[in-house]
Amino acid sequence: MHAPKRFRRSVVGVAAILTALAVAALSAATAGADEETTPKTASALASGAYFNRLGQPDDSLVDHLVDLINGTPDGESITGTAYHFDEPGVTDALIKAVKERDVSLQLITDYHAYENEPEVKRLKNAVEGQDTNSWVVRCPARGSSTACIGTGAMHNKFFLFSKTSGSDWVVSTTSMNLNEGSGRNLFNSTYTHVGNKDLYYQFVEYFDDLALAIPDPKYYENNPPQITGNTKSYFYPRGSGDTVTSTLKETACPGMVQVGMWSISRGSPTEELRRLADDGCTIRIVAHHIYDQACENLTKPGHGTITLYGFKEGKPYIHSKNILINATYTGEPHQVVFTGSANLNNPSLRENDENVLRVMDEPRVYEQFHRNFDAMINEADYKVTTEDDCKKLFNGQES
Repeated sequence: MHAPKRFRRSVVGVAAILTALAVAALSAATAGADEETTPKTASALASGAYFNRLGQPDDSLVDHLVDLINGTPDGESITGTAYHFDEPGVTDALIKAVKERDVSLQLITDYHAYENEPEVKRLKNAVEGQDTNSWVVRCPARGSSTACIGTGAMHNKFFLFSKTSGSDWVVSTTSMNLNEGSGRNLFNSTYTHVGNKDLYYQFVEYFDDLALAIPDPKYYENNPPQITGNTKSYFYPRGSGDTVTSTLKETACPGMVQVGMWSISRGSPTEELRRLADDGCTIRIVAHHIYDQACENLTKPGHGTITLYGFKEGKPYIHSKNILINATYTGEPHQVVFTGSANLNNPSLRENDENVLRVMDEPRVYEQFHRNFDAMINEADYKVTTEDDCKKLFNGQES
């Protein structure tokens, strides 16, 4: 099926909400449509995970995004969000898509990205005026908030393609920021899902709400997670409760749980990881920052074994945000991957605009993430066994 260009609904007052940046109309087509799987040719893009090569700066994930942009045919739609946007190659590809192939582009950035990163302004100046469906906007500044919906940051990093590389309804969510420091220089992951029309439009609707920029500290509760096929989408901020805690409470041993995070600070999920270790599950964690209560929970002596790895100062480190479960989950054996933009910290849960995608019982996808986890452990140069180890490593006291 060929994905039509999205029609966009007019939104009264969006220009004022988005600090006088003109927004044309936002999409409202095909709400509530049944999931559709696109017929694929042998060369069509397939769902799968992508990673940058470990141990050195690497362009693999940037190249994947550029490939998706370049693969978008005439008249199709690209919709994106960026916490940072400072990759000239991505800018060039988007400008070419709009100017040479009449692709409609809509991009939302965190307020600071627009203020501090010249590639955002270069893109905006190049594409706006080409047609009424292409625009680049930032979230408004409200005190210390640079988010569109939450009170923290617009931390999303996803791109949506109505059609690219022979596949329709493509959702690509990543931990990679579009800059050198926390993008190509760190360990990141991207998951790209194709052919799920309902999932695509769930992300479109979330994007439209980001563009409206109406604060909603209970966005998660007001727009609860939705299951479409083998995926489930979660959008934040969340007013109360903890999604990861609830997930781990529904997990039973024996089995394996793996957590790869830039930042871990929440107490209740780490208590559940401790419980699962005591119950006989294998728990493996790779992290860059672990804060006091979480560190204490994960390193308590006299409990089941949790292996915890980090990276010494000056080394490339993890920036991914992934949780893998290979165990009994919701009462049955499952292989589960959670991936997206959200860290295991309080801002990602309560304050930021974030997305997480659950992919269940896709053995190839699970194996891709599992192999990447093995590779990160091989690159990690510090094994944490005590609370003092946490303090040395994560407070920057260890060289």
